[in-house]
Amino acid sequence: MSDATKKKLKITKVPLPDFFIALVLPDVHAHRQPSQGEVDELRDRTTEFWTTQLKETSFPKKFKKLNLKIERTQFGTVNEEQADIEVARDLDPRFNMYVEFSGVVHFASRGSGVPSGNEAFAEMTASDSLEYLVGYVRGMENDCLFANATEVCARRLVIDPMAEGGNVRAPTFFFAFATEPWDDETPKGPPTDEDVEVFRQKTHDHIDRNLKMAYPNSYEGSEMKVLVHEADSAKPDERFDVYIENDFKASFSSDPPTEAELFNVIMKCGASDCTEYLQSMQKIKKSRFEDVTTVTVQIVGLEMPEVEDMEPAPEQQSESPEGDPPEDDEEHAIERQVPIFLAVCTNTDPPNPEEVKVFDELMVRYFYTVVQKEYPDIVKNLSLKKLYTKFDQGIPEPRFNMCSEWNAIITFKPESEPPDEKELNMLIIECNMSTILAYVRKLEPVPFKSTTEVTMRRHSQKPGPDDPIMDARFEAAIKLPATPELLEPPEDEAEKERKRLDAEKEKQRLIAEKEREKQEAEERKKAEDAQREAEAKKKAEESRKAAEAEAKRKAEEERKQREAEERVAAKEEARRLAEEQAKAIAEEEVKKKAREERLKKAAEAKAALLKAEAKRKKEKKEKKKEIPAPVDDGHESPDENLPRVKTSDVFVALKLDHAETEPNEDEMETLRSNTEAYFAERLKNKYPNTFASLKCQVGVMKWNEGYPKPEFNFYVEWDITAKFRDSADPSSPMKTVAGTKQRTVFKDEAGGGDTPTSYELMRSLVVGANIIQYLTESVRVIGGPFEHGTAVYIKQRESS
Repeated sequence: MSDATKKKLKITKVPLPDFFIALVLPDVHAHRQPSQGEVDELRDRTTEFWTTQLKETSFPKKFKKLNLKIERTQFGTVNEEQADIEVARDLDPRFNMYVEFSGVVHFASRGSGVPSGNEAFAEMTASDSLEYLVGYVRGMENDCLFANATEVCARRLVIDPMAEGGNVRAPTFFFAFATEPWDDETPKGPPTDEDVEVFRQKTHDHIDRNLKMAYPNSYEGSEMKVLVHEADSAKPDERFDVYIENDFKASFSSDPPTEAELFNVIMKCGASDCTEYLQSMQKIKKSRFEDVTTVTVQIVGLEMPEVEDMEPAPEQQSESPEGDPPEDDEEHAIERQVPIFLAVCTNTDPPNPEEVKVFDELMVRYFYTVVQKEYPDIVKNLSLKKLYTKFDQGIPEPRFNMCSEWNAIITFKPESEPPDEKELNMLIIECNMSTILAYVRKLEPVPFKSTTEVTMRRHSQKPGPDDPIMDARFEAAIKLPATPELLEPPEDEAEKERKRLDAEKEKQRLIAEKEREKQEAEERKKAEDAQREAEAKKKAEESRKAAEAEAKRKAEEERKQREAEERVAAKEEARRLAEEQAKAIAEEEVKKKAREERLKKAAEAKAALLKAEAKRKKEKKEKKKEIPAPVDDGHESPDENLPRVKTSDVFVALKLDHAETEPNEDEMETLRSNTEAYFAERLKNKYPNTFASLKCQVGVMKWNEGYPKPEFNFYVEWDITAKFRDSADPSSPMKTVAGTKQRTVFKDEAGGGDTPTSYELMRSLVVGANIIQYLTESVRVIGGPFEHGTAVYIKQRESS
């Protein structure tokens, strides 16, 4: 980019709408306010994440910088009575930490203009919240409060009621569902029109609720239409077997969102609200929606990244799966809750949902055994409440491809004295990790048989020497510990019968599935053999014709490409030569003008100095003529014996543009001489009858230190010594008074007849100084770094 282009390029600062980031902290961690350092680190990591989003994806040519500022934080669940954060109170009550931000985005002002603050914020919030949570928030230091967050969202803080409202239509989007029937004996056909209408109503209700939460003060209503619905069409890929294309329009009384912001609310059905939304779809009985396990929401025609497999929606639990305990036990039982985290590193693909269930059952039995052995007389039961299981997240380190977190609910017998949760937590994290690894490797599913490492660490930082060992790694040379039989948590007869029936049902389903697959495979093989033979002949002929056409096409493209490259190269060479010639001419012209300007200024400065010197000599000569010579009686004191007045409290600060090096000795001597002449002239006008001479020396000099103000890059303090005659006129004749010789005393009209004090001397030099005259006649004439002096500051030095 040329210098001229750089000067024309302007940066526009676009303020973002005020917004907040809300986080969900587990109850076991939500016990304290975050420190200022933790909040600042959250701001820095948020800035880093959104800077990457805006620079690499959204506005790569315009974006320059993002500045975020934390306005305030709020800790704890926000309820209806708390109005500190106006929109946050409409969030799910799980969110218990809010951080309010303001910000400014810097864009280059070129081309078709710059985005608005709302457009920039829409692009920021369209980024992957899971990547932000895992890679940035949970990647903080181990002891940071935010590193334990399990969910995060960002939202505008206040809707502008004065902004004009209107209708907003979202980009045409589709819902794609993956289904997995639980009972092959009753296969379900494609969704009927009635099923699709129920889907539309439930989906519209879900989106409508989210819009009311996101825009509580301006959202008025919305309309959703189904445009296309297909089954078994493998859209957008082979995982999905139900495809529904939709149109959505919403109306707002003020400050309507952009299309992107509206779609961000819609796509929550397949993101943060996925589990709840899938459960609502599963309630459409006797339809394929009843068997949905995964959903994705995308814009039609927009190339989207490959969607990762989501966890299947949890089964509906029976009202009392573990049986109803006796009323006395239920009333007096004592519970403790402890979080448990475990990450696994395997050499295969992640396990499927059924294999994860096997893993979960092992964890229940293992931790129940640990607690039962530690407290055999008081432990009644243990259950694990699954919080999540994630795959390929790299938590706590990239090699771990599966992690799970549970909330362990430990029930103790009535009237016992159970340990507190802190003691139970220490019992859990001090478990033998090698033993856990041994149990996991003995599980039947292949992913767990190839497990090489397990850990209870949530973060990548290794524990200290005094911390519990929370890692275990499998190596061929190391023998894993024995795995004795684990205890089974107690369960009632109803639960056992339910499991037996489920197992029998699953067995029958697998038998029927294998038989059906065998028949389908045989029929498919016959059809494929016949089709393969016909297609082989057809493909051979098509391949021959395609090869000939491709060869001709490539030859023609190569010829055209060569010609185009030759033309471009010739034009580029001609342009480069023209630019180099023009640049050389311009540089030579600039150098010539600068040289002429320097010679001219040097000549003017020299002439001014000669003129000033001639003027001083002339005035001195005329003054000597006016003052009669003193009578020499042999006792007259020489000039060096005159009274001296000194001051070091006068400084001069200069702003020297384009000065890259500090002044050399010759330039400083010239400045000292010019300053001495300037101050002498001021004292001569102030004390015409008593001033004799002045000597000026450099005291303290500072270069490029911005002292006393940032705009000044040169600073010097002067050591000044002035000599003054007595109040008697030195040119008056001597006369004898009481046998002594004295001069006749005259009153100094300008400054009085007395010798000034150091303070009066300093004030005489500083107060009323003509800084323009000093800058032009004493500074710029020196040349060198002083040639471009643009500002001067002559003041009294502050006492240290």
